[in-house]
Amino acid sequence: MRRTLIAIFAVTALALAGGIAYATIPDAAGLIHGCYRTQNGQLRVIDSGNCGPSETQLTWSQIGPSGPHGATGAEGPAGPEGPAGPQGPPGPSGTLAWAHVAADGTVLGSSGNVAVARPGAGFYCVAIMGGTAHAAMAVLDAKANVGGTIQTAVFFPFFPSDCPSSAYYILVVTRPQSQDGDLPGADRAYYLVVS
Repeated sequence: MRRTLIAIFAVTALALAGGIAYATIPDAAGLIHGCYRTQNGQLRVIDSGNCGPSETQLTWSQIGPSGPHGATGAEGPAGPEGPAGPQGPPGPSGTLAWAHVAADGTVLGSSGNVAVARPGAGFYCVAIMGGTAHAAMAVLDAKANVGGTIQTAVFFPFFPSDCPSSAYYILVVTRPQSQDGDLPGADRAYYLVVS
């Protein structure tokens, strides 16, 4: 019985000693310590203490420092073409409306869904029926005008307060060449395209 107890104690002591040694390699700073014998090249790892007189102490990190970035590699070959994606929603149609407008606001020609009101000199309110105006572009009618400038704005979903009703979302202002801005303008014939 006594021999059995001694054997159990010895095995337990060795296991504890091995666990302690294992737990300290690498040390708390992540370093590994070893002793190198210069005569025969023998290396042994230690957890603490000093090397013998014929040994050289070595220390190294468990994880080395990061190296520099390598050069960019060559571009790989193109991958296979992917499957077609789902069809997107339909985009807006091209021209929503167009009109040729006289200087007095009379519609000389149009796409049939344009109404124009002229509440003041050089000031035109344009309504587009059957669609929503997103953009408008106007140019002066060179045949009817001596010259001048033209300005266009889309106000949807609001409308200019000087226009007669909420149906008028596009504002066109025409002026003589010498006038920088503001109202009243000067009546000019023009062409209008709305999308």
